[in-house]
Amino acid sequence: MLVLPVFVLLGTLAVVGARPQPAESKFQRLVVFGDSFSDNGNGTYKLTNETWPADHAYYDGRFSSGPVWPEYLATDFLRVPLLDYAHGGATIDNKIVPGYTGANSDILVPSVADQVDRYLANGIMGMNKKSRGKTVVALVAGINDAFFAGDVDVRKLTDSLVASIEKLVDHDFKTFVVPTTQAGAWLPYYRFFTSAEKIKAQETFSAQFHSNLAKSLRAANLPRAVKVKQWDEENAVKLIIQRARQRGDDPDTACLKGAYGEAQRDLCNDPKHHVFFDIFHPSTETHMKIAMSVMKALLAH
Repeated sequence: MLVLPVFVLLGTLAVVGARPQPAESKFQRLVVFGDSFSDNGNGTYKLTNETWPADHAYYDGRFSSGPVWPEYLATDFLRVPLLDYAHGGATIDNKIVPGYTGANSDILVPSVADQVDRYLANGIMGMNKKSRGKTVVALVAGINDAFFAGDVDVRKLTDSLVASIEKLVDHDFKTFVVPTTQAGAWLPYYRFFTSAEKIKAQETFSAQFHSNLAKSLRAANLPRAVKVKQWDEENAVKLIIQRARQRGDDPDTACLKGAYGEAQRDLCNDPKHHVFFDIFHPSTETHMKIAMSVMKALLAH
């Protein structure tokens, strides 16, 4: 089954408020590695010969009702081209926790580690050192690791994520975005279709991810010129849910029901008033808010 991942901060980032201003010339492109939270239709949909996600309500191969956060971040805020290598179902490292997709969760997908290796082997040709230094690289994954493996050595996962960053640093990339926490416990699937024990497991995973990522980054001792912008994914999603409830929007019910066999298939007529499009994935309106939150992390000093 596909899970989004839909995520040491300098401070708690507000999700709403003043819209962050676009970075006019600081960056030249955005490169994204991740799972269904970040997949813009060029990942799992193509890998499965356009069979998954299967429901026609999904937008052009995305696990959402419209564009996903990397598209908003690249177009509306950074104003740069987007290269998106994310695949729905991906984990951080298939050697630690294999990630699968498809209706029966039986199709192995490239993990973040695999995506980075493929990018470095094939995607950076023609880029000089200066352009690599002006590229934002986002590596956003983790919730699938907890979903597929349950009890897992989180330090191995964060070490792998940082190892991918180190590979990119060796090729002159300098600016990165990573989640410091994971938002799994806030997804409708965990909140309404599983047990309190599984919710607790997601909460524990998020806390362990936060502490172990800090340890992995310290151990890496990256060059001072390298900036790893750390984004509090869990708090971002939590705040989006809270603000939606205050506005009278629906923070709990998925717009598209039954895509994962959890209920009879039904599609709402007001997806923009739903935080989640299905029981795992945000609506495109939520993706826009997430992009705003990530942009604020990028702007933080």
